[in-house]
Parts: sequence; C-alpha cells; structure tokens
Amino acid sequence: MSWSEWSLGPGLFGFGPGGSMARERTAIVGRNEQWDALNDVVQHATSGALVLLCGATGSGKTVLLNALQRAWTRRRTTVLTTDECSAPAIVDSLLVQIRAILDERPSVALLDAVAALSRLRSNGRGKPDLEVLPLMHELTRAIAHLARRQRTVLIIENIDRTTPGTSTALSILAQGVRAANATLIASASDATHLAVDRLARAADSIVELPPLSREDVAALIAKWGPPADNTLVEALRHGLGPLFGNPRTALTTVAFLYAQGRLTVIDEHLCLRGAGEPVELRSDHPLLAAIDRVGQPGRKLAAAVAASDDLPLLAEAAGLDVAVCGRALDQLTRAEVLRVGSNGVLELAVPALTAALHDETTRRNTHTTIARRLIETGRAADRRALADHAAQAGPQLFEARNVLIRGADAVVAQHPAQALDWYRSALAHTEPADESWPRLVGLVARLQVHLGRFAQLADEFAAVARDHPGQVDGHLADATAWWLVALLHEERLDDVRVALRLLGCLTAEVERKLDALFEASLEGQVVQPIEVLPLLTTALAEKSGAAVDLIRLMCALATRCEDFYQALGGRCGLDEATAQDVREAASWRDHATAVELITGRSSVGGAMAHYQRILRAYRVGDWDAALALTRELEAANLDVPLGTSRYRARAIAAEICAQRGELERAQAWMAPAADAPDPLLSWVRCGMAHQEGDTERALELGWRAFAQRSRTHPVGWERVLARLAYCHVQLDDRTGAERAMTEAAALDAEVRSRSTTQQLKFVRGLVRGCPAELAESVNLAKLRRDAYAEAMSCLALGELDSTPERWLHQAYELANRFGRTWYARDRLQRLMQRRGVAPPRYQARDSALSATELQIVDLVSDGLTNRQIALAVRMSEKAVEAHLTRLFARIGCRSRVELAAARLEGRIAGVPA
Repeated sequence: MSWSEWSLGPGLFGFGPGGSMARERTAIVGRNEQWDALNDVVQHATSGALVLLCGATGSGKTVLLNALQRAWTRRRTTVLTTDECSAPAIVDSLLVQIRAILDERPSVALLDAVAALSRLRSNGRGKPDLEVLPLMHELTRAIAHLARRQRTVLIIENIDRTTPGTSTALSILAQGVRAANATLIASASDATHLAVDRLARAADSIVELPPLSREDVAALIAKWGPPADNTLVEALRHGLGPLFGNPRTALTTVAFLYAQGRLTVIDEHLCLRGAGEPVELRSDHPLLAAIDRVGQPGRKLAAAVAASDDLPLLAEAAGLDVAVCGRALDQLTRAEVLRVGSNGVLELAVPALTAALHDETTRRNTHTTIARRLIETGRAADRRALADHAAQAGPQLFEARNVLIRGADAVVAQHPAQALDWYRSALAHTEPADESWPRLVGLVARLQVHLGRFAQLADEFAAVARDHPGQVDGHLADATAWWLVALLHEERLDDVRVALRLLGCLTAEVERKLDALFEASLEGQVVQPIEVLPLLTTALAEKSGAAVDLIRLMCALATRCEDFYQALGGRCGLDEATAQDVREAASWRDHATAVELITGRSSVGGAMAHYQRILRAYRVGDWDAALALTRELEAANLDVPLGTSRYRARAIAAEICAQRGELERAQAWMAPAADAPDPLLSWVRCGMAHQEGDTERALELGWRAFAQRSRTHPVGWERVLARLAYCHVQLDDRTGAERAMTEAAALDAEVRSRSTTQQLKFVRGLVRGCPAELAESVNLAKLRRDAYAEAMSCLALGELDSTPERWLHQAYELANRFGRTWYARDRLQRLMQRRGVAPPRYQARDSALSATELQIVDLVSDGLTNRQIALAVRMSEKAVEAHLTRLFARIGCRSRVELAAARLEGRIAGVPA
C-alpha cells in the first residue's frame, strides 16, 4: 500500500462502509464546516470566486474535493480538476477534459476556444520558456464559455508542488476564471510557497482543514471496520501526538497495526493488542523520509535525542563532529521531526517516531556515554540524572549498579517509585552470589508492595524463587512472605507451594494435599481458594510478621463472620465501616480493593487491578465504561490462559449485555468461563437464562450451583439467592420464594455483611410484599454503592408502595445511567403509566441536549430512519439507538412522534454555545 492510498478501501479489516449514503456530505468525517463553506461559494455565489483550501499533508484535502466534485457533478455543475505541477501540464490536463465536454455538448464558440488553445500547445511543445500569457488567455476563454452554459468549478490541487515559473500562470488563470464568473479552488499544504502566497493575497476566502477531533478520528476508523475501542483511540492519540488528528496518518497507522497483527475484534469493537507497547509509524511516513533526507546522522540523532539534548554528548554518542551534529539537529527541527517540549528540552515531535526508529543500540550507547561523562565530572547535583541514564545504559557500564543503589537510597523516602525502578535496574546488574543481592531483593519486594505493584512482584520474584535451593532467611524470607501476599492478591495459587518451601513451611502433609489439588487442576477441575487457603493458614501457623498477618486476613476475607473478625483481631486499625467495606469487596472476590482498604495501598497493574476498575464502573452504573475496560483486559491477555479475575471480568460484561437484552454478546463473554460453583458466575448464568425467557432453567441453574456452595466460601451467594427469589416471584411460586428467603436468612446469620443483609431485606420485601423491608434495601444498596441492587429495590417499591413516585423516579434515573436497552426499562415505563407517575422533569441545565443529540432529534423530526441518521451523524446504528433510548428517557417520550412533537413545542433545549 503506497502512502498516497490512505483511504484504505473497504477490505482493510474485512469490513467497510456499505449501502448508499443519505447525503454525499456524510462520507466526509469531521469536515462538515469546510464542506459547507466550499459548497456555499459554488452554489450561492453570484459572481466568480477564488478559494484557497489549506491543510497539512494528509489532512484530507483531496478526499473532501473529490466528494464535492461528485456532489456538484450530480447537480449539473461542470467541474474541471488537475494536480499537475507545471503550466503546460496543467493546460494539457484541462484541455483533455474540455474536449470531452465538447464531444458531449457541441458548441461553436467553445470549439473555437479549444482549437486556439490546441494550436498554442502544439506550437509550444518542447519550448520550456513558453509564453504563458496566451495560453492562460485561451484557457480562460474556454472556461468562460463553459461558465456561460452552466455553473463551472476549476479545482487545482497541491499548488505548493508547482514549479517556480508556474506561480505567475496560476495568478493569471485565477483572475481570468473569476472574471468569467466561474469558481477556482486551489489546495495547498505549504503556506510559504510562492504560488500559495500569491493566491492567498488575491483569494476571496481561505478555508482551513484543522486536525480532526478525537470523536472524528474514532468515527473515521469506524468507517472501515467495527467501532474503535477506547484503548485503540487513546494509544493513537498518545503515540501520534500532534499528528493524531491527521486523517492519513491515523488511518495508515491503523492499517500498519493491522498488518503487525496488533488489532483484534473483541465484543464487536476493534481493539489494540499490547496496549502498553508503543505505536509505530509506517516506514514510508513523510517524517521518516525527512529524517533520511538529513543523511547518515539523521536516524542516529533522532534515536539519541530521546536520551539528551546536550549537543556535545549527542555528537559523542552518535560518533559525529559537533558542527555536523548541530546542522543535522537544525534540519530535523525545521522538518518538524524535533521540537522543543514544554520543559524546554529538545524531543521527538511524534512519540511514534521512537518505535519507528527502534535503534536500541544508539539509544543505549547514548545513555552509557552520558552516564560515564556524569560519573567523570562527579557532580552531586546530577545524581538523579546519572541514575536515570545508568538504568537505561547498556551492560558495558559496569559502574551502573553502585550508581543506581546510591541514587535509590538517596530518594527512596521522597520518591519511592523512582527508587524502585533504580533498585530493579541494579538487581538486573547483580549476580545472586553477590552479598548485596538479598538486600536488593528485599528492598524491591517491599517497595512493590508499598506501591501496590502486586502483579509485578508476583511475576518478577517467581524467577528468583524457583531457582533458589532450600530455605531462605533474612531479607529473602521477608521478600518471600510479601511474594506470597502478591500471589494471593493475584490468585496465582500454583506458586503457593514454592513460597511455602522457601519459608520452610511445606510439611509433607501440606505438600501431599497441594499435589492432589493441582493434579486435579491438570485434569480440568478448577482449584477453589477454599481448598488452598486453609492449607496455607495451617502451614504458616508458626510464622509471624506483617506479611504473614496480612496473609491470614486475606485467607479469611470471604469466610464466616467469626473467622473474619478473628483473623482481623483488631489489627490495621480498621473501624467497623471499613471492615464491612472489606467484606463487600470480598463478596465480589475483589482482592485489590480489600487489600487497599486494609493497607492503604492501591493496586497498580495486573489483571486483579483491572478487574477492580471494571467492577467499580459496573457497580456505579457506568456500564459502557465497564465493557470498555473488559475489552481492554482481554486485548492485553489474548495469549494468556484465562485466570479467575478474567473469568469474573467477563462475567460482569456478560451480565451487562444480558441486562440490555444482547444475549449473543452475553453468551460470547461467558463461553470460556469455567463450570465451577462460583457465586458470581452462577448469578450471571441464572440471570442470562431468565433473560432468554427460560425462567425454569434459570432456577435449575441457580439452585444446582447453590447446592455446591460448600466447595466455595459463603460470601457472594446472597446475589444468587436474591435472583432466585425474584424468578420464583415472577412464576408466582410461593414455595420456591419462601425457600430462597429462608436460605438468605441463614446466609446472613453466617456472614453478617452489608451485602447479605441488604439482599435479605430485598428478598423479604419481594416475597412478603413489604415496602418497609424494600426501603431498607434501597438505603443499604446506596451505602454499598450497588446501583443495580438499588434499582431493583426501587422497582419493587414502585409496585408496592402507596406513594411510588419517589421510588420510580429513582429507578428512572438509574435506568438512564445504565443506558441503552436495559431490560427493566420497558417494565418501568409501563409501571409508571399504570401508577400515574410522570417521568421526572430535570432542570434546564441537566436536560439541555448536546449538538449531536439535537441533530439526532432534528433528523428524527425529518422522518429519517436510524440507518440514515447513523450515516448523517457518522456513528453506528447501535449508537443512534442508544442516543434515542436516552433521549426518550430524559425527555419523557415513548415514541419518535412524541420526540418530534417535543422539539416543535420548544420543550427541548440545546447546550448554550
């Protein structure tokens, strides 16, 4: 694919824009204003006009002009186009087009002008100093004949690529075309070019193509495949920097990512694999060509400048003369390859250039050179800079270890994250036989826990642990205990045996039981934490220390109330409210939040921290964000076997899709889930069966899973019981509902958490028809920050309470938060109609619609279908449906007719400009 073929075509991702466009204008993304400006000049001008279209290379000038040309041609406008670079070539190109028009629509006057122009060209061939004035006169005469017959537009593209002598010819032609009542549109990228400067001075208007917005870039990508996931758009924004809004760069970078195998479709969205890896510019990008034009020093300097902008150091690292280096830097800056950053330091203008250059040797040599120079000078003020360079230097810098350790020791109290990076680099330069190695291992482990990098600790210490013979003590024993904390945090139970061996706690009995468990896992059975954690507690019975205390508490998070508070034992200074929050996190198997509440350390990185973010978004009702985060987690781990946190994240995504009636998406999320008696998975499976209309099967699945609860911890099953009670009530099965209520009461007596109590209140209120119980359920659900549980309680109260308005309005607001097609929305709207409750009226500030929403309302009023609206506003049909669902809810309409009427009656306001 050549650089110029940036429109890519519909086969790029196996998808493409299909069907006829509602309007030609919708084919152009993010250029509506420019379209209107150019179209107004052509359609409404009463005299000739000269318009200059300016925009950076790749900004879409040609795409816009081609679309306008097609639209104008259909409206009986004569359009002539050329992108030639010299006056004779421009004349030849236009002469061919005018002859074709003459063949279609003969005219004596036009024939005379064409004949005169042809004679001039024939006589002038081979004469570089051809007089342009007669040529331009005859060309203008021909265009004037065309303009007298019908509206005429002349488009000359890329005038900044024309030869020096052509600028005069263009100026003459522009004056003649305008005098003939035709319109000349010239496009250019370089405003400093002589031809551009001359036409700009004479132009009636100048139309600029600015960078596309983030939303427009996403819409542009969606034209050639599934909707772009947020992770992909953000990676492009970060990697492309100032070129992010350039359509050509954005699309060709996406095409390159596809060619690299870094794009995949997850949940009907185009997602980026390896989101942590840099985005790379294609090898034929103009910026790389600009670097190559500088010559041999270009790539070396561009790769090295990321390390330092100190000219002598750069020259030394690149092996260049200082003067040569300086000239090359000036050239790279003029070519906009380099720029001065916000901190006053020279840097690559586009971060994606770093990956495209990928000169690791030059980069490391640069850091090594700088580090050695700083060591030689011995300046204390440069200690931090020295450690930074030493951390990225090559292995030939033998002095790096001591430099890094001293630097880390100096900043560890004020800047622990920086110190950790330096200690880790020092550890990479240190052999296990070195006497400083155990201390470094211990420091790294403690800092990783302090900074919440549990996944990093679980990964990195595994290599240390597996190769270390025998029992450890001192720093290594402390590090091993914290490694065990990280293993529990990340639910990597297969390495528990290694940690116990290092700590000297792996008794024969414990080892035998662990072997039996993990042999079963090889046969496809799922190892449950309840089967491992008691063994761990037994093995560590004689151990003490902060890490061991935390391990004991983690083992008891999801157990009975008595076991949890016994393990808590008054440690950590947790008050009752925080202890209940810990239990709430445990009910979702959210170890990241539980440990954060206990230790005050937020988790960073890893699947468990990602699951924490997904769960938080789901629980507050931001379901779209939860789905986006789940796609991000999946894209980052496609080649990694599914772990428990990913099973649960996928279950949350399936629950959202099922609640919205998107059962195929829900089934796709749940397809790889293990068939284990996990309360979260069982809750979702039960709900999916109910959404499919098979409530009997939902009850069978739920009760069968609940019967196996002894294989798991008790916390979390309250949601399954609440869903079972709801299904029984829907079937008018009093006996089954009473059974669910009895089990919920027994579970609450055993666990005594806010979650079990709230769900018990909900079940009792539902089964007994008691508004007081349901009102308490609402309050507890708010306290738990569980929007779905709150909404279900409000719905039930809307049925039972004598004054339902408050509860139905509350459910209405939550339904809007869940968005799109939450299954209970129809039930809620029917209930509000039956009980005579009108939708809530929001304040003007809250009900004001965005420009996009107003556009959708206007298009609905015009009678357009969702498909036509999607094309007009550049989004998918599903997105249009989502907007309409929210608009119906916010405005209180039940149909498109009511929505249009509300607009006509002035009940819909836009956001003030």
